[in-house]
Amino acid sequence: MITLKQRGRAGLQFLGSLQTFSSSKLRDIAEQDFTAQPEAPALAEEFRGDARAHVWQDRLRRAREVVERSKAYRYNRFYQRWVGEQNYLRAIPAVEARRSEWQSITESKKPQDNSRLQLNPTLEIPSWYEGVEWHLEPGGWDGYDLTQPMFMAGIGPYVFAHGGYAAVDVFTCGDHTMPERACQVLWEELGAGRHKLTSFRRETPEALIDSQREPHLASA
Repeated sequence: MITLKQRGRAGLQFLGSLQTFSSSKLRDIAEQDFTAQPEAPALAEEFRGDARAHVWQDRLRRAREVVERSKAYRYNRFYQRWVGEQNYLRAIPAVEARRSEWQSITESKKPQDNSRLQLNPTLEIPSWYEGVEWHLEPGGWDGYDLTQPMFMAGIGPYVFAHGGYAAVDVFTCGDHTMPERACQVLWEELGAGRHKLTSFRRETPEALIDSQREPHLASA
């Protein structure tokens, strides 16, 4: 794995320190401010009493109106957003400075036989994907060829590791699986002070039901 130059590393370390402050001190103060509000006990009881998905949107809206009275909460949201945007401005130049080093690593590990699977170069991009590049909301780094080293050598250890928060998707197939066991291992091994598990049944989006979803291979 590559190592970043000192200047690029220092910029990400600053973001990591701000992430630590925002995710620990400010978040704790915001929680105390919310708990002190007169509406807080009733809202907390509602969330514990009924977890059906269709009632959450209204509850979150009412809870947000209460918690936004807290200056600590507003600063927390501002810093989280700013760190997310600064990741682009600082991480990409930092990893670009090591592009040649990363390319030499990938070239040395490239498979010699690439005849087994070839994508059709004339395949048209689906209409629902056109215009997708790097984006911050709802989240992602689409289209950047140095995403892997950027996260492994930059954002991962210097920013995200200091956030005090982790969101993990556990994908399973079939009702016989037990994803809650995997989640239990995660929060035990990570030493999570608090954890929450939410389950969703996967459904194909309506926009993709009638689209061509099979891989297109080049003819032999």
